[in-house]
Amino acid sequence: GVLRALVHKELNFDDDFSSVQRNENGKPYCERYCFSISHSDELVAVAVSNWNVGIDIEKVKKKKKYKQLAKNYSWTK
Repeated sequence: GVLRALVHKELNFDDDFSSVQRNENGKPYCERYCFSISHSDELVAVAVSNWNVGIDIEKVKKKKKYKQLAKNYSWTK
């Protein structure tokens, strides 16, 4: 999907992707490039390199105000 489209467009990689394999951790790689893909909710990050590469993203969610919430439901107000 996303990786295939990116590699075709940005790197002019005309391979049929039969050369793309996965390492023991499931990361895709081929003779020419190493890839890393990460996603969180609707966000996606892709890294492509001639070297081993890794990327990780996480959508930051708003902090909940646990202290205020606890005060609202405290047994001893």
